Amino acid sequence: MSAWLEDGSFDWTEDSLRLSLNPSKHTVNSYLYIQEVGHFKAYSSYFTERHNLESYLIIYTRNGEGRLFYQNEEYLLEPNTICFIDCRNHQYYQTSKELWGFYWVHINGSQVENYYLDFSQDHNVCTTVKDNTAQNIIRTMINLQKHKTRSLEIITAREIVNLLTLLMIEKTRSNYNDETKIPTYIFDIQSFFEENYSKKITLDDLSRRYKLNKYQIAKTFKSSVGITPIEYLIETRINKSKDLLKYTDLPINEITYQIGIDNVTHYINLFKKRVGTTPLKFRNSWK
Repeated sequence: MSAWLEDGSFDWTEDSLRLSLNPSKHTVNSYLYIQEVGHFKAYSSYFTERHNLESYLIIYTRNGEGRLFYQNEEYLLEPNTICFIDCRNHQYYQTSKELWGFYWVHINGSQVENYYLDFSQDHNVCTTVKDNTAQNIIRTMINLQKHKTRSLEIITAREIVNLLTLLMIEKTRSNYNDETKIPTYIFDIQSFFEENYSKKITLDDLSRRYKLNKYQIAKTFKSSVGITPIEYLIETRINKSKDLLKYTDLPINEITYQIGIDNVTHYINLFKKRVGTTPLKFRNSWK
């Protein structure tokens, strides 16, 4: 394992803030938790370099400009840019234009790595946000530390989840179409599937219904929703079948027919692939 490294020129204004926290052992084992949190107005000489630190860092740039060097990439940290890095990897960040004003929080705990891996799967650890919600969440984290209560660490964990959720939403928005730009027929197709899942539906049917090329429908649907229309229809059918398995005594072949699949073996294979078990075992687990 590579040696731990931390170096820097910690040159920031007097009204900057840095809080180091010491969460309980129970919180470390059970929840998301803050290790350090604060906000800096950093002068031009400021930089931080680290490696092999057991922590995840989120930085939100409020004003000015910084630069991040991480995993052989350089990122310009302009206002409303937010980045999310694993501090076990080498990182170097510095002020690019004086003053660089930014909020930051070091976090760790269960599931943080999964959030990070999802966020960085496109090998880009930064995104832009539409407003100052991220800043406000980190400010809330800071203000919470002024009043210690029994529930402080649980409430803090909730704010971390809020911040991580915001990161994922904003990254998805920047990578794909903003929801406000999704054609209305995409939502209509989803409603159509919900109401007609028991019927045979093909891309050609959708093409005739919406008077659009079926390949255009498939491409736009996948870029907007994340999966193809047919895959969405299959998921709808599987979810409907779960309700029938849990809340009725209908035999498997009847459920297969009711959700619009004409072959029992095919239904069982689809269900097992998506749920991880057979329909019968799923039914028995709810008894």
